[in-house]
Amino acid sequence: MMRLLLPAGCAITLLAAASPATAAQLTSDRSCYVTNQQMVLSGSGFTPGADVDLTARGTTPLRGPADAAGAFGARLTAPTGASLGLKSTERTTLAVTATDAAGVSAQASVTLVQFAFKTDGGQKSPRALRTWKFSGFQDTTRPIYGHFRFAGKTIANYRFGKPSGACGLLTKRAPGIPARSRGGLWTIQIDQNRTYKPGEKVALKVQSFVRTVLR
Repeated sequence: MMRLLLPAGCAITLLAAASPATAAQLTSDRSCYVTNQQMVLSGSGFTPGADVDLTARGTTPLRGPADAAGAFGARLTAPTGASLGLKSTERTTLAVTATDAAGVSAQASVTLVQFAFKTDGGQKSPRALRTWKFSGFQDTTRPIYGHFRFAGKTIANYRFGKPSGACGLLTKRAPGIPARSRGGLWTIQIDQNRTYKPGEKVALKVQSFVRTVLR
């Protein structure tokens, strides 16, 4: 069932084919969401009291009634990246459609992105510059950091820079490992903390095996 919400600000508005005075509208509170994040949607101009179906690719449909003014609010969970075929920092556009029992319809388009990062591969020195890409870091007030750990110790905390835009994106040329590297297994944690925090929940973690030792 839909959960009724107070009217929210519009990030995206697309009008159904009707006169401007009576056209149905569907709006979202953001223009870009991270996959599996809740999308807050608001509708107006629908048939008063009619059931409204809310659908989007890769999501579980919702149904709930419009109020006496033909408005409604709902929270729809964005689909997973796997259901959309997204890889790493790829983005896609998702169309969300609201249709009531009388056939009145409106649509909103939002961008979906994964909370992810990637870097160039290939046979490079660990300290060689490569392109790092980040997505889904929606707190654009704080920089993205990489914490490079070896044998249970933090060897380097590297500041990549601040993400930007509604999708929280950043592209940066930086070393693969910004420190004198040792041969063996490294753990890299990406988050928005200046120093390494082992219990950080909003973080990405990977392991990388270094075969060469720089002297």
